[in-house]
Amino acid sequence: MTLLSKKVRLIGIEQLEQMLLHSRHFEFTELTMNALYHLRLHYGTIIGDTKKYEQYRELYKQYQSIWMMENEAEERYTDLISRFVSSRAPQHEVAEQAEIYFKQIEPFLQQSDAFRLQLCGRLLQLMVYSSRNDYRTMADLCESAITFSGQTLFEPFARTGVLLPTGRQLCATPRFRAWPGDHPPARPYL
Repeated sequence: MTLLSKKVRLIGIEQLEQMLLHSRHFEFTELTMNALYHLRLHYGTIIGDTKKYEQYRELYKQYQSIWMMENEAEERYTDLISRFVSSRAPQHEVAEQAEIYFKQIEPFLQQSDAFRLQLCGRLLQLMVYSSRNDYRTMADLCESAITFSGQTLFEPFARTGVLLPTGRQLCATPRFRAWPGDHPPARPYL
């Protein structure tokens, strides 16, 4: 973007288009939106290429929608985790609020496979059961998340170790990290 402001447009646009390919591949939503914003403006106002302008405009709208869903899911999760993190006792209020939040976010999970959205949405879903100390259901949800993430470009959630809503909650996933290949089902180990 600095290149665009320094009158080195051709190189700047090439760099933006390359960055766009990588940011879309790795699902860096905000970076993708930023690149699309500049490309949309470039082709719409400076070059006047309506075909490319429309292409980047539609992509920008698509990623803007994903970004809004990701932020909504992340905000709901952060709101709950801030209340949940300091206590080990079952917190029925947190469970009820998590259930309400998850019902609001659940349609988003059906609309998009974006990693950040799926991660925050699934963590929110786990909050419902972790605040009730329902570890069997949590293990099933972890398995479901592992299966889902195995069907995407990304490593399964299990390999990242992020399915724990808090550092002290039980989730079978990190315990199976030592096994190579497929992860055994969690149910027999509970």
